[in-house]
Amino acid sequence: MTATATGTTTAMTGAVTTWSGLAPTPIWPDGGPAPADDVVGAAVAAFLAAELAPLGVRVDAANTANTADATDAADRAGGPGLTVGIGAIGTTAPHAVGSPMLARAVADAGLSLGAARPFADPDALVADPGWTLGVVLSPWKREVAARLGRLSPSAATTGVVDTVLRPPTGSSPALSSPTSSSPHHTADAAPTGVNTNSWAAQAVLELLAAGRTPASIVLLGAGASARSVALAVRRVWPATRLLVSARSTAGAAELAGLAGADAVAPDGLVDALAGRPPTILINSTAWGETPESESQPFPFPMDLLLRPGGAFFDLNNRLSGLQARALAAGATVSSGTLMQRATHAARAAAARAVLTQEIP
Repeated sequence: MTATATGTTTAMTGAVTTWSGLAPTPIWPDGGPAPADDVVGAAVAAFLAAELAPLGVRVDAANTANTADATDAADRAGGPGLTVGIGAIGTTAPHAVGSPMLARAVADAGLSLGAARPFADPDALVADPGWTLGVVLSPWKREVAARLGRLSPSAATTGVVDTVLRPPTGSSPALSSPTSSSPHHTADAAPTGVNTNSWAAQAVLELLAAGRTPASIVLLGAGASARSVALAVRRVWPATRLLVSARSTAGAAELAGLAGADAVAPDGLVDALAGRPPTILINSTAWGETPESESQPFPFPMDLLLRPGGAFFDLNNRLSGLQARALAAGATVSSGTLMQRATHAARAAAARAVLTQEIP
């Protein structure tokens, strides 16, 4: 670990030890979305207010819209012809830049899709000036956060960046002024790292909870995505018992310490819950992401963690065997598709907010 990364980790640890003491900030303060609510739109609005507004980015209705009227509203606010270039890094970056879901989110935000290219690593991404919206995928989410000097609140708290915004040359000082002496930064295009995943995951969790306060939540996995999910849990339910379990004992212990949770080995989960399955079970591992991943044994006692009336949230978009087992157990199931839609909508709204800032 480099000296820079070490310093970032130390600062981050000091910030995140208060997760379990956060004041509740649900997306729906009155107990979950109503039947007519736009779930994705509400998640985007909460994300923009919490992550971009503190950075001095103007947020308005055109940027939060997520309906068929979004294009008209956006055109009235900023005029037609706004184009967003996309860069992506990560193991699935070549697939991500061609995602129809991302393209639709960009169009719904009233933007035209420009060049969309994958890059090999963070250095290659930051060095290229041709994008406004950077999509950060595994395994780079924590490394990118450590490299950037300007982070939104949730990105700073978790040390996880899933999206990078690069303002155009000549944009407002709030966006263009770097907050780090990093050699990667320039006065005209200081990249800003944000975390959209925590708000997208929070929307799904509040929907699954249906206005209830969960008695317990089990989070499987301790990677970058798990950090975003754990923060989402703590923003809604600071006092709910959260158990983190992962194949990496050290990883589970680190995340549990940051989120005020219990770190439990996979084979100890049933005993730790005293035989009572959790209200919500969350899979943030890569198991189920591909058919190949499902050829390996799942290290957690899945069937003993499910119950009729419980909920299972699988971050993977693919309809996996885990989701089938949860449905067979009588649980309410959400794949990662809703979270991904909210993530892409937040990314597109953030890009629009950056592109429509007033130029001094």
